[in-house]
Amino acid sequence: ILKNPYFRKAEELWNYIQTFVSKDKREKEKRDYFDRGILKNEHDQAFLMAFIANKSFISSSKNSTETNMINQMIWRLIDNILDTDPYLSEDRLLEMFEKQIRIIQDTNRKRENSILHILEDRLNRENEKMNSIMMLFRKEDNHEESI
Repeated sequence: ILKNPYFRKAEELWNYIQTFVSKDKREKEKRDYFDRGILKNEHDQAFLMAFIANKSFISSSKNSTETNMINQMIWRLIDNILDTDPYLSEDRLLEMFEKQIRIIQDTNRKRENSILHILEDRLNRENEKMNSIMMLFRKEDNHEESI
């Protein structure tokens, strides 16, 4: 049986699979179940879906305004926060909101600067290409005039 090539390949495959199974068990034992990145992304997605649902629900009603929709979203958000920590003070809540607003504004500013830098770089490249094309046309015109 050990000399059978099919048996050897099957044994290699079995050993290969076992390395992943044992590795997966080790990872589960050491896994950190609090991952801010994944949880934050999931929360952002849930917030976006709630925003879209609220927007479509409110826009279908007759007396809807954007301010009304934002007020409803803020009410739901604060309600969820207070469900998590019912003893959260108003000052602490305000401090948390202000901190997040500053972080988001800073991130948006950096993103805008990055986009502006990229656009400026691309426009400069296009201008250089246009200038080189114009130089070629000028050379051809000068060459034709001299002939």
